[in-house]
Amino acid sequence: MDDVPAGRELDAQVAEAMGWSLVKDRTYGLRGRADGGTVRSYSEDVPCYSTDIAAAWTVVEWLHRNLGKKIRVDVGIMGEGTAYCSITEGAAPTFLLAHRQADTAPLAIVRAFLAAVVMPSYPPPSPASPAPPAARATPAAPSGTPP
Repeated sequence: MDDVPAGRELDAQVAEAMGWSLVKDRTYGLRGRADGGTVRSYSEDVPCYSTDIAAAWTVVEWLHRNLGKKIRVDVGIMGEGTAYCSITEGAAPTFLLAHRQADTAPLAIVRAFLAAVVMPSYPPPSPASPAPPAARATPAAPSGTPP
């Protein structure tokens, strides 16, 4: 997900995660319906979530509306000019749902959004890492005997 560049493919992933029904129209481009209804009627252009800060901010609003008031979204610029977005849940202590860095704030927002909503355990464990050892069963002490 983090390797998908800003653009319409990423915008489509975000729209689908937000519940849009989508269709690629040869004449009008990427269109859909935000309410998940039939795409043929009343379709509209999918916002440029990954490149337009106003559209990306609607993703932040969606998070608050759909995941609750305890969601906190921090967006900013780090010292070297890299944008970041952190999505946390809860009061104190908080639980980090996602943190992403990118060249632009809209891109950081949508990547963090997808990591938090679509792929909560993203990135998955590496297939090269060994599986955790199985728990060893400890024989129970016979009843009536002191431990």
